[in-house]
Amino acid sequence: MSAAKLIRFYVYRHLKRDYVLPHKHSAYELLYYEKGAGRVMLGQNTFEYGKHSCVIIEPNLLHDDYTLEEQTVYCIQFSSDMKLASAVIAPNRNNEKFIKQIGEILSSVGKDEVTGYPVVAEYQLDALLVLLIRLFNVDNSIRRVYQKTVVDYLKKYMNNYIGSKIDFEILSEKIGYTYERTRKIFKQSEGISMYQYLLNLRLAKAQNLLYDKNKKISDIAAECGFSSPIRFNLFFREKMEFSPGEYRKIVHRTYRDNVARKDSDVQKG
Repeated sequence: MSAAKLIRFYVYRHLKRDYVLPHKHSAYELLYYEKGAGRVMLGQNTFEYGKHSCVIIEPNLLHDDYTLEEQTVYCIQFSSDMKLASAVIAPNRNNEKFIKQIGEILSSVGKDEVTGYPVVAEYQLDALLVLLIRLFNVDNSIRRVYQKTVVDYLKKYMNNYIGSKIDFEILSEKIGYTYERTRKIFKQSEGISMYQYLLNLRLAKAQNLLYDKNKKISDIAAECGFSSPIRFNLFFREKMEFSPGEYRKIVHRTYRDNVARKDSDVQKG
């Protein structure tokens, strides 16, 4: 599954003193300035940029662009589950290799033989997202904010794919971190490991599904990401001190008792 979806790709060449009026997009926008310089407004803040700078713009953020030196700019709009912060990132010795790779990917985008429109391959878009993540990671001014978005993304991913086998090493690579780095960031934020967080999600979902007395326990085990009913049973008993079947009986008995108690109170009233 791709981490991002392409909306639009194009290349602009602006002359000195060209001005792009304030506007906004419903998607993320990445601008890479192959050459030239200018000034960009992001929301209520204004920044200057130069050759090989990258500008990341969040969805629905008002922005403009004023050209100070003739420029060539690559622009790609995309949607992503990973939240990115708006920023202007100038090349420095810490990030220049990542910015160079971004430029190489954008300048290598091919065209459809029939339509002549640019074609950005899925792997190119995913690579761009990883490089953006690495840019955030080396920029001290936005690192802390970005790390929170990493944790939010991981939690959302686990919620969405709770029934699937999740390889945390591959997931970490997908967002531009080593597994050790991802593990550390997550635990510092949540106080537990990613794996324990996932198990807690699976336990909560299993408890909810067990309310349905017509649903097979083997189906619940599969839906919650357990490889077999036996493993599900052992895990559930360890956490709840009851087997899934016993838990279901307790839940329904408690429910019937509560209903009977309410009916009795109504009759007495």
